Amino acid sequence: MARQAREKAEKERIAKEQAEKERIIRDRELKRQQEEAERKAREAAEKKRIEREQEACKERLRSCSSFFEGLAAYKDTNGKWGFIDKTGKIVISCQWKNVFSFGKLSNGLTLAENTNNKWGIIDKTGKVVVPYQWTGVWTFGERLMSVRDANSKYGFIDKTGKVVIPYQWKEVGGLSENLASVKDSNGKCGYINDAGKVVISCKWEDAGPFCDGLARVSEGVGQHRYIDKTGKIVISGKDKWAGAGSFCEGLAAITLAGPSFKVGFIDKKGKTVIPFKWTEGKSFSEGLAAVQTAVGDWGFIDKTGKVVIPCQWKHAISFSEGLAAVQNAKGKWGFIDKTGKIVIPCKWNSVEVNTYDKMMRPQTFVNGKARVRNDSGKLCYIDKTGAIVK
Repeated sequence: MARQAREKAEKERIAKEQAEKERIIRDRELKRQQEEAERKAREAAEKKRIEREQEACKERLRSCSSFFEGLAAYKDTNGKWGFIDKTGKIVISCQWKNVFSFGKLSNGLTLAENTNNKWGIIDKTGKVVVPYQWTGVWTFGERLMSVRDANSKYGFIDKTGKVVIPYQWKEVGGLSENLASVKDSNGKCGYINDAGKVVISCKWEDAGPFCDGLARVSEGVGQHRYIDKTGKIVISGKDKWAGAGSFCEGLAAITLAGPSFKVGFIDKKGKTVIPFKWTEGKSFSEGLAAVQTAVGDWGFIDKTGKVVIPCQWKHAISFSEGLAAVQNAKGKWGFIDKTGKIVIPCKWNSVEVNTYDKMMRPQTFVNGKARVRNDSGKLCYIDKTGAIVK
C-alpha cells in the first residue's frame, strides 16, 4: 500500500510539473503574442506619424517663402512664423509675429518680431542675439537696414545689427537708384545715399523715389516738381497738377488739377505725350501702362497712348515677366498676356504682389511664380500655365 501511495504521489508530482511547464509555455507564448501585437501597433502608429509628418512637410514646402541659406520662413496655422529646412522639417519653432528671410543680414542672422511688436535679431538656432527693441525694420540697399526706435525715429543698422547711423529721421523711404527720401524733425524732405549720407538737403514738403534719374517732389499741395540727382528742378508742374507719378520707361503719369482730374503722361522734358483722358493711370511696365476709363474699366495702352488691350477689367496690375493680373466683373483674378489673351483663367480670389522692382512697380510674377489665394483664402504659388507649384 505504501509503495502504491508513493507511486501515486510521484505521478501527481510529475503531472503538476508538466502542467506548470505547459502553463509557463502558454504564458510565454501569450506574452510573445502581446509583445508582437504591441510592436506592430507601435510600428503602425510610427508609420502613420511619419506619413503625417511627411505630408505636413510637403504642405510646409508648398506654403513657405523662398529658401535662403538653407532655410525658409514658414507661418503655422496659429499665424506664428518660424523656419523650415529643405525637407520641410521645422528647425526653428514658430513663435514670432513676423520674420525676415535669412540673408538680409550677416550670414546666419535675421530679424524677427515678437508678440509685443518689437524687432530683434536671431541666429539659426532661434537664439536672440540682438535684443527686441525696434518698432519697425526695412531693407535698405545691400549694406544697411533702416530701423525705427521706441520714439518713432529712424536710424540705420549694419548687417551685424550695430546702429551705424543714429536715430534722427521722422520718415525714411525705400532705396531707389541708390537714393532714398527722408523727412527730418522739421517735416522737410530730402535724400540720402545708400551709405545714409544726405546728398539733397531737406527742403521739400514731400518726396518720391528716384526713377529714370528723376524724382517727384512737392513744395506744397498741388505744387509738384521733378528734380535730378543734384537736386535741380528740371520739370515744373506750374501748380496745375493734382498728382504726379514716378518716371518709368521715360514717361510719368500726371493727374491734372480740378475740375477734371484726368490722367495723362509726360516725357522727361515735361511734354505731354499721352493726352489727359483717363480717370487713373499706372506706371509703364514692359512697354504698357494700365489705365482706367470714366466708367471704371481697366485696360492697357502703349507709349503712343493707343489702347492695345481693351478696357474691360474691374481692376488690373502692371505687367511683370510678360503677364498682367486682371480682375473680372465677378471679382475673380487671372492673368493675361500682352495681346490681352487670358492665359491663366480668372478663378482666384486675390493676387498678391510678390515684391516691387527698383522703380517701385508691383511685381506679381517673380522667377516664373506668382502668389494667389483660392476660395478658402489659402495661399498658393502658381507658374505661368496656372498650375499650382511648390
